[in-house]
Amino acid sequence: MESNPSTENLLPPKKTGLSRRSFFKLMGAQAGSLACLGILEVTSEKVFNRWLIYELITGARTFLFENKKDKNGQSDEIVVDMPVLDQQVPDLFVASSSAKCGLAEDCNMGIMWSGKEKAYQHRQVFLNYVAKQLNVPESPQVDKLIYMIADGKHGPTVVTKDQLTEGKPNVFETESLILQAPGKFIGFQPIDCSGITMVDPKSKTIAVIHGNKYLNENQMIKKTVDQLQAMGINTEDLLVWIGPGARKLELGNSITNAFKAGEAVKTFDLLDSYKKLLAESGINSQNIEVSAIDTVKDTNFYSGHAATHLISPEGNRLPLPQAAKNFFDRYFGNHLLVAGFSK
Repeated sequence: MESNPSTENLLPPKKTGLSRRSFFKLMGAQAGSLACLGILEVTSEKVFNRWLIYELITGARTFLFENKKDKNGQSDEIVVDMPVLDQQVPDLFVASSSAKCGLAEDCNMGIMWSGKEKAYQHRQVFLNYVAKQLNVPESPQVDKLIYMIADGKHGPTVVTKDQLTEGKPNVFETESLILQAPGKFIGFQPIDCSGITMVDPKSKTIAVIHGNKYLNENQMIKKTVDQLQAMGINTEDLLVWIGPGARKLELGNSITNAFKAGEAVKTFDLLDSYKKLLAESGINSQNIEVSAIDTVKDTNFYSGHAATHLISPEGNRLPLPQAAKNFFDRYFGNHLLVAGFSK
């Protein structure tokens, strides 16, 4: 994990415009607190539409935390997770952002949470920083990334340069994206779901898979490996990075379930599941690198699971008021995983 407090020369040019309506910034603090505790849950469909609930909750977070700084009044440090593969494979450009990119506000990559202007600013700061660390002279541009939107059903999707529209973001709805286009980069926005990146150094092919608890069912790892083999890529040459994400999920212990009694808590080992599926698909275990970041436990990262479950980063049960604060601190955000070959 890389960490550096300097943001000099990383910021893109400033733009003007409001990211969210002032009304919701002011009203969100009170109404959003009730919604996050589930008090408005039973009436949300009858009284408020989903858009209004979303604006109230996100408005609350913006109002309370948008300009959060540390005790010394300095902006947060930059925290970036990068695999060792970046140093081993020529021209490889793979990294994951966190909630910190050296700015006063949280480094939120999600347009839904930050608005397009700030989300793009955060993404470009992150991309510029990674390019600097890897000595890449020209940083990827946020508006030219190839965005992978997990849709829960499609994939793998193979993309070549001929399929791309120049000068604007290209978006593909899929659970697995395979890119054969050096100089182009996949952008994927996980929270607790790891981006599983596969790299073939010989052909400069890269694949990103949406890691989640449904991989046993949709067999997306095997389908991706099979597709790579069909493209003439040797499985023995594939290198894999399991990026930051939840390592174990505690099911049945969420804030909304706090008002219900008798529900059993079960643990699902995501990381073990990923490793088994990779092995079953013919990936050599020695070619698998695992990020040390567990997003549920590491408070530098957003985590929907930690935010909506009554657990602390140490795994202890949280009192409900503290769980509500945890919800605001960690729920409203996305990271950005970027993966590609610089040339």
